[in-house]
Amino acid sequence: MRNVPFLACLGGAQSGRMENVACFDAGNSNIVMGTYEGKKLLRHWRISTDRQKTGDEYGMLINNLFAYQNIRTGAGEGRSSYRPSCRL
Repeated sequence: MRNVPFLACLGGAQSGRMENVACFDAGNSNIVMGTYEGKKLLRHWRISTDRQKTGDEYGMLINNLFAYQNIRTGAGEGRSSYRPSCRL
């Protein structure tokens, strides 16, 4: 088991289709992201955590990573959940 400072998953249910989910694990030194279709991991990334970067900078970086892999994102779609400081 490892201590995870922040874990968030975003996704929307699709009737009759598999659900696509994006998960983010934001730690002190890295942010690990992945996209899933059902239980299958489709893509994953690891970027360094930088206290000097703003939320807007991380937003642009994450959107660019998704766009590079042809993953569509939509503002306000789906649902989200997070667990501050949980054990995995």
